[in-house]
Amino acid sequence: RPTCVRSSAFMWTIPGTFTDHDRDWEFAVAGDGQSAGEITHYLLDRYRNAGVHLILPGYSLRATDNNPFANEQFFEANADNFYSSNEANRRDFAASLRATNYGVVEAGFLDDLYRLVHADEVRGRTRLVVHNGSRLIRAEADDAGVRIGADSRFGGGSRALRVDGLVLATGYRRELDPAMYRDVLPYLDTDGDGRPVVSRDHRVRTTEELTCGLYVQGFAEATHGLGDTLLSLLPFRSKQIITAIAKDGGSLARAFPPARHDAGPDAATLVALIERCGSGTLVSAGPGEFPVATRLPLVLDRDRGRHGVLFGLLDRTDPQLPLLDGGKVLAVFQ
Repeated sequence: RPTCVRSSAFMWTIPGTFTDHDRDWEFAVAGDGQSAGEITHYLLDRYRNAGVHLILPGYSLRATDNNPFANEQFFEANADNFYSSNEANRRDFAASLRATNYGVVEAGFLDDLYRLVHADEVRGRTRLVVHNGSRLIRAEADDAGVRIGADSRFGGGSRALRVDGLVLATGYRRELDPAMYRDVLPYLDTDGDGRPVVSRDHRVRTTEELTCGLYVQGFAEATHGLGDTLLSLLPFRSKQIITAIAKDGGSLARAFPPARHDAGPDAATLVALIERCGSGTLVSAGPGEFPVATRLPLVLDRDRGRHGVLFGLLDRTDPQLPLLDGGKVLAVFQ
């Protein structure tokens, strides 16, 4: 049946819908980034008789800029410099560094895709059709497939195509969900483009009526740089946030207050919880009450002690280990 999906739903939609891998399906993919490249490769590789129309805004797929000098933008010190720059400089730097993260495909993967396309050409057939300099302007599904229209960005007219499946790998807007945050949005300060104003430690600036802290990740690329949206840097942004929360709450002891002895579950309930979980999160503090958290397997030896002794299977290469050694540790089981 005709299908139009976003790239995020590709793997649990397309394979289950187009189950005949030998049929001469026609697919279209709109986009020019890593997802578009991987999806195009998947369709050509898994459906050996299928044709794929790749709708690109530029001339061709481009390789990621992985040079080490450009990648230094993701270092925390350089993120501080980016935040301290004026708006004009930030816009210029973001544009010049865009190829490190947006609208690009990992270079080695591009080679794999090109070899796949070249093998088709050696066999005397063309299955990948690149519509470069084009923009998808419409998509309408009917019983016969998906009718799509693509306009040339440079005055070359329009193209009309009919395909069995269309995949949109065109990126996402980042915004606080209006339904989830409807009670909070009126109290947030925004910039001229309607984006939340975010401090260096990722706290949203609010009006006086909202006294609690709202911390966000991935919503401040314009002021924090391209690294603000990278999943691989989540731990470092989380470190900044937890440090800010600890400072806002005073000492780490107040940020993580000890449980009252006359409250909470009894020992037998805790033992059952620990045995059921099998792993936990250890929270400790290093010099200057800097918080550290690491998750690892925890084993309860019931043959030792009154209720048992808890053993952590530590990896000696774990950089967190020295901060846990000899200090007080809070073990969290969920």
